[in-house]
Amino acid sequence: MKLLNQKVKSLTGLERQKVHNMLTDMAERRDIELTDEVLTICKKLGLYEIENDKLVSFFGLTYKATPFELQTNGVHTYGWTVWDLIKISLIIKEGTLIDFNERETDTPIKILYDGALGFTCGDAICASFPMVINHNTLESHLDTFSQYIHLFINKENAEKYAEQHENIELISIGELIVRAKKIANFFF
Repeated sequence: MKLLNQKVKSLTGLERQKVHNMLTDMAERRDIELTDEVLTICKKLGLYEIENDKLVSFFGLTYKATPFELQTNGVHTYGWTVWDLIKISLIIKEGTLIDFNERETDTPIKILYDGALGFTCGDAICASFPMVINHNTLESHLDTFSQYIHLFINKENAEKYAEQHENIELISIGELIVRAKKIANFFF
């Protein structure tokens, strides 16, 4: 997370506002024009994907179907991880519903963010979080970070997962939200 924090800190105030606007537009499924400013921001953060001259993924939010769905104002988009969608909910300050299934049991989990009071996390009790992260490129981010963040409905499932994967720590849902807030707070 240190490298991601550095990348976010390198953005100017206007660039941070633009990131907020871009994420809000993507959450509403509005196309983002690929201006020089947008491309500069994408390259600074390194977490983006362009297909057919359209921005399709940015900073954890994507138009491509993933197991992690975000609903805001009746519009559906997706995220690379549930942590990304928590972070994005905090950045756009909109009421959201995050919908996904637990990795081990396929049990549906819903996280509701009301934009004011915070998060209601359904049956989730803890999360896995990678201790070694490489944010240099989208591919390295996905390989070393995104695929290792999961929420679990019981401690046994979480511990089983952590035993099978190196450099994983188990954290509370509250701690996961705190880590998302650390990134989201750069945009206010």
